[in-house]
Amino acid sequence: MKKSGIVIALMLFCLAIVRAEDGNIRVFVFGGANHHFTSGTVDDYFQGGNDFPVTPAHRPVLFGFSYTRLFRQVGIEMDWRYSLPGIVTMEDPSDGDTVEIDTAAHMAISLNLLLRILSGRFSPYLLFGGGVDIAFPKTAVYTSSYGYEIAMGETEKKDRLDFEAHIGGGLEYLFTRSVGIRLDVRYSRVFDSPGNTQMLQATGGLILAF
Repeated sequence: MKKSGIVIALMLFCLAIVRAEDGNIRVFVFGGANHHFTSGTVDDYFQGGNDFPVTPAHRPVLFGFSYTRLFRQVGIEMDWRYSLPGIVTMEDPSDGDTVEIDTAAHMAISLNLLLRILSGRFSPYLLFGGGVDIAFPKTAVYTSSYGYEIAMGETEKKDRLDFEAHIGGGLEYLFTRSVGIRLDVRYSRVFDSPGNTQMLQATGGLILAF
């Protein structure tokens, strides 16, 4: 997966060089944090099947890149981002037993519409879009605080892919005609089951303009 991501990045980089002659191509390489809000409720609890129904808020690191084509005040963006696993402590609401687990890594691929408020070297913008979120849970057995062995991460492949939508904004600043920085914040909702996962992502990184 890491090799394929590098190949895609190089392909987009080459495409930007070949296709762009008007300075309206942006390649954005970034990193940041992905704040997952608390998901699940105690009402989802059932013994032996969902003993730890609530996943606490956590904030794993994410990184990725995007490719944007600008048409004056509007941009079309293809975005790829990967969130690393995090660590959370989950609680059994029936007896207070707790277990510390690794959360799943996630990859999101989306198509976005950027609306530039200003154009030029300094360009704040709004954005909205959607795509797919793919989870990569790892099956593991953990030991709870009461000494029980808890199996986690057993998810069917068909349940690892969900649709997602997001809205946000940010700003771009070019130091020269071809190099700059970009800051981006977006609220994202993943439509999974039994409930929706909500995230707030903040990223920043380098822009290459062509």
